Amino acid sequence: FLNTGEAGATAGIYVTGAPGLRIIGNKILGFQQGIHCFVSVNTSSFTIVGNSIENQATNCIVFEQGVAGRTLGSVVVAGNEIANTAAQGIQIATTGTWMENVSISGNTIANVTTAILLVGGNKIIIVGNQITGGTDGINVGTGATNVYIGPNSIIGVAGSIYAGAMTTPTLLSLTPTWTNAQMPASPNGTLVYCTNCTIANPCAGGGTG
Repeated sequence: FLNTGEAGATAGIYVTGAPGLRIIGNKILGFQQGIHCFVSVNTSSFTIVGNSIENQATNCIVFEQGVAGRTLGSVVVAGNEIANTAAQGIQIATTGTWMENVSISGNTIANVTTAILLVGGNKIIIVGNQITGGTDGINVGTGATNVYIGPNSIIGVAGSIYAGAMTTPTLLSLTPTWTNAQMPASPNGTLVYCTNCTIANPCAGGGTG
């Protein structure tokens, strides 16, 4: 659906949490905040995918612990188009590990103050986002733990690509790794088989090397 709203309205979409909640395919224009997740009940399996969020007065997507002790887990923020806000593109606004197992991927973020700001959260992966313009790219504070950053495109920011406590982030390596089979030396003309080989042609045993 289309949210147009009046300038200065509180939020295009405001939720307090619910298991299996999905926010998909909305166009949100001209609010104070685009999507505000004020978590007041324990929530898991939360998806924000494929939304267009532009021209907000402050944040486009913000997660906040509304009630102490409440948790939010298994969160996917992916494939959203975010642009033209005076504050953050995507923000976890409350410190600590209350929100965990978070994937932020494939979002397009342009001309915001900070594209991704993590004040808190735990077990977070940030990968495959396209960030252009604005002030800072990815800002990770001391209240966020186990944050892993894969390849992202960050171009034309006026400040820092990586800011906050994690100016040198934990970068994920996508280089494949493997272990070669350790075969004993053999005299010329002697065949050496894997220990679990069934000696069939074609191979039927799923040998290890």
